[in-house]
Amino acid sequence: MEENRQFQEMLGAAEKKLEGMSAQEIAERGGLAFDAAKNMFSFESFGRRVQVSYPDLTLDCEVDMWMHLTILQYMAEADGHPLASEWISLSDLQVGGLVRGASFDRENDALIQRGIGKLDPDILRGAGRKMGAVEIPSRADLSLQFYFMPKFPCLLNLWFADEEFPAAGKVLCDRAAEHYLKVEAAGTVAGLLLQELEKLCSADGGGNG
Repeated sequence: MEENRQFQEMLGAAEKKLEGMSAQEIAERGGLAFDAAKNMFSFESFGRRVQVSYPDLTLDCEVDMWMHLTILQYMAEADGHPLASEWISLSDLQVGGLVRGASFDRENDALIQRGIGKLDPDILRGAGRKMGAVEIPSRADLSLQFYFMPKFPCLLNLWFADEEFPAAGKVLCDRAAEHYLKVEAAGTVAGLLLQELEKLCSADGGGNG
């Protein structure tokens, strides 16, 4: 009950803020396409084409309720700031990162260590491609860059388990992330990314059972 109440309050706050903005303003700040004839925003989110109607702000597809909320929060919070092209952890975010961001980092690290970090790298790559991810060179065993929204990229760095060390990993965001989402919402994005990736890997036979 408490979780649902919090969700409804946050959803209402995002919708109210968007009511005071023009479609053009929302599109420009968030890097979204807007079809004035159809009154529809469109964009890619983790490889899925999503459309949001305007002004009623309904989505054209079924998504996790927290993903729905975070999409609207992005649309409401985006200010059009250029991306920094510099990756940081959630705990490095300036406002609340040290406490809330560090908490999300620990939760995501645990998810990776228990599950995703033990999966077959090729299955992970395939699941990543389904989510629109691109593999990029790095010092990690595997680095996949995803886009939650047009101006909210995420980087998943993975180090796979071996005889000496357990699996490890980190979900990173662009240094300009706070111009698009507050730290709690950014943490939700990281969690959604890992959940969706693990679900796709399981569907593709990547369970470690």
